[in-house]
Amino acid sequence: MDAVPPLTVDTVVDLVNEYSAATRAAADEASHGYPVLPALGDLGSDTDRCRRAADALHAVFADGRGPVPVVNDLLVATGVRPRLDECGATTWVVPDRRRILLAAGTVSLTTWIAAHGPDRLGTCEAHRCADVFVDTSRAATRRYCSQTCLDRARVARWRSRQAASRDQGRSGTAAR
Repeated sequence: MDAVPPLTVDTVVDLVNEYSAATRAAADEASHGYPVLPALGDLGSDTDRCRRAADALHAVFADGRGPVPVVNDLLVATGVRPRLDECGATTWVVPDRRRILLAAGTVSLTTWIAAHGPDRLGTCEAHRCADVFVDTSRAATRRYCSQTCLDRARVARWRSRQAASRDQGRSGTAAR
């Protein structure tokens, strides 16, 4: 049994957003290289393992069933389980070292969901973006992965309203 190293939920989000096929395709980055994520340490040295873990973890954020059943499925699939150490602290172990990155991400999301609830994980609603996020806002109303996507969506809505207003003005003038 190998101990599962702790990952922050932000590191899990970075892994998913940089390595999952869905986020890379939506951003038209499928042919680009993969960045190094220093927070992963040695876990990030195998690009194929990072991609597989990111694809599986993306489902936690994007699956229509919600994150809880997906996380439960990943807990079973990785075989990760808690173990008490000599001091009585909980550590997580995984029987197959090849699944340690996926197990670490799953444990991180399990812990986060237990503390904050399942409704605070999301996928960006912006056009041509499939990035994921954790909603840490007070009102739990986040819909976009970043300020950039939020600003683009606002500009697109404004332009749409302006175009509709111009079109309505033209049709009103033509009717007279």
